Amino acid sequence: MRRILLTVVLAAATLTGLGAPRAAAATCSLDPVGGVQPRTFAGRTYFIHVPAGLPNPAPLVLALHGAGQGGRLHADDTRWHDFADGHKFIVAYPDGTGSPPTWGFDHNSNDVRFLRQLVAEISSKYCVDARRVYATGHSNGAIMALRLACDAADVFAAVAEYAGAHPTFTGSPCTPSRPISVGVFAGTFDFLSLLPFGIWTRDQWVKLNHCPTKPAREAGVLLEATRYAPCAGGQEVVWRAYLTQSHNWPRAADWNDIKQRMWDLFMRHPMPV
Repeated sequence: MRRILLTVVLAAATLTGLGAPRAAAATCSLDPVGGVQPRTFAGRTYFIHVPAGLPNPAPLVLALHGAGQGGRLHADDTRWHDFADGHKFIVAYPDGTGSPPTWGFDHNSNDVRFLRQLVAEISSKYCVDARRVYATGHSNGAIMALRLACDAADVFAAVAEYAGAHPTFTGSPCTPSRPISVGVFAGTFDFLSLLPFGIWTRDQWVKLNHCPTKPAREAGVLLEATRYAPCAGGQEVVWRAYLTQSHNWPRAADWNDIKQRMWDLFMRHPMPV
């Protein structure tokens, strides 16, 4: 059964897809960037939104698209930038590589190095809080976000994903430099990243972070929302299974619910001192 699930998720990832961040520069900017504006770095496009009224320094979130989607479409799909206006953080939507664009989520891949360098690039221009750099992703981008937890825990304080998988399903190792908080989110009607595989992904992080095996359960939600905490280093693993949601980014009331839960996880977990 697990072999079948691994094969399904690997196919889904294919279809849907080194430097640490510098401290805020002495002359960094917090000037607003309206809308979602394209920028070029290292031969790739990324899209950035900088709200007005940011704290100095400000959190940064990288939002990673599914395979074949690209950063601009992921921005339209999730609208993290609207959420950022109310919660005061910088959001960037980078493109993967290829046509259509995808993410390479193997251990220490070129995309791991690129995303490390992108954080440093954005931090050289804007007043980024190096203790509050986060990543979130969907589908192929979800696996990439979890790869960042495995390979770049010195840059990203916490990560969260929807409709992905633990990157070790391909046989690539995951050895974080420190325990790191992770959010795993899944839909019960996801026909690509099946719910049992989401559960397996969650359980891998619970083991890796040495978390309690019995979670705290939130009452009054459909279907399930739990927190495995405190883990050995004070981290946590957050799990949310959405009833009736598919492989697409959640819709209706869950559209804002998932972003709020991811953001709450991020705000509880800055980079350890």
